[in-house]
Amino acid sequence: MRKHIFFLIRFSVFTKSKSAWAIGNKVDMEVYKQNLFDRDRLLTHQAIFEKVTLPGLDSMMDAERATALVFISEELPEEFESRLRALSEQRTWLKIVKVRSEKALNRQIDLRVAKELERFEFPICCASVRLDDDDALASDYCTVLERHMYPHDEDYCVTFPEGILSVYAQNRYTDHYQHRQINNAQGLAMVKTLTSQEKVESPITVFSVGNHTNVDKRYPVVMDSRQRMFIRTEHAHSDLVAHGGRERDKAKMVLLDQDDHDDLKARFAFFSVDA
Repeated sequence: MRKHIFFLIRFSVFTKSKSAWAIGNKVDMEVYKQNLFDRDRLLTHQAIFEKVTLPGLDSMMDAERATALVFISEELPEEFESRLRALSEQRTWLKIVKVRSEKALNRQIDLRVAKELERFEFPICCASVRLDDDDALASDYCTVLERHMYPHDEDYCVTFPEGILSVYAQNRYTDHYQHRQINNAQGLAMVKTLTSQEKVESPITVFSVGNHTNVDKRYPVVMDSRQRMFIRTEHAHSDLVAHGGRERDKAKMVLLDQDDHDDLKARFAFFSVDA
């Protein structure tokens, strides 16, 4: 059976529900919008996307194997939209998708993936993967995920708990920590088998399976902890820093030793420790 992977990336999407980002909590709509589209914040996200997220995808992608969809707001400042579209024009597998702030974001993501599926022959086993615009996945991510994709009459999820937390400050990466989290969002995939276009029903993508931290209570979950599969970036404008949560987690983490650094270089060859 044919397989295809959809990487789903939300690039600072503005939603009137304010549900996508921690910076929307406890502030009014205009303040939330200003914070989200703050130029320094967007420049940081753009820089990390181009230094880490996109090179990670470049290292594993081809159009037959996978598609990456970057969702942006209608309100995103033009300079950032133009830059993303320029990057897309250089890659057949990368598409920029504009969404509307007054409509449910996850539903718009589902509908877009359903539209993408129209170009494939059925039956098909497809996976949708969460990837933030400031994180990265290992170069063999597609290969490993494909081993967990098999025809099944029930949707299920695949999670890779082992990764690295890297700190980005003053336009470069500094410290790197061992990072393990069950049901983590980075690289979380939902696998779905479709026999015909008429049977494409919700949930279509991983964003519609609910909170990732307890997804195992709603779906069967395959957990593969054999190798580090993601880099999670902490920076001044990252969403969890808005809560202070990442600083609390970091206090419990262990810095990478030399063997860990060697593993980092091997599994994320595109990633420069001093990028």
